[in-house]
Amino acid sequence: MILWLVLVSGWIEVLFGVSAILAPSLVVAGVGGSDLGGPAMALVRLLGVATFGIGVGALLGRNWSRAIDGQTTA
Repeated sequence: MILWLVLVSGWIEVLFGVSAILAPSLVVAGVGGSDLGGPAMALVRLLGVATFGIGVGALLGRNWSRAIDGQTTA
């Protein structure tokens, strides 16, 4: 069950990270924010890069946690 949770949350983080990198104004508008200036756009993109990295780490860590539990990787 935990492996599925890590898989789903990892993909959600990856998708959010990519959307924040490619369209930061759309992400801010989605959470109820207003127009962004230059520095705020850079911070939202930085948030997207960090979230993307966490998502990739979760997806890679899923295989690692499976190996720790003694299960074979498929």
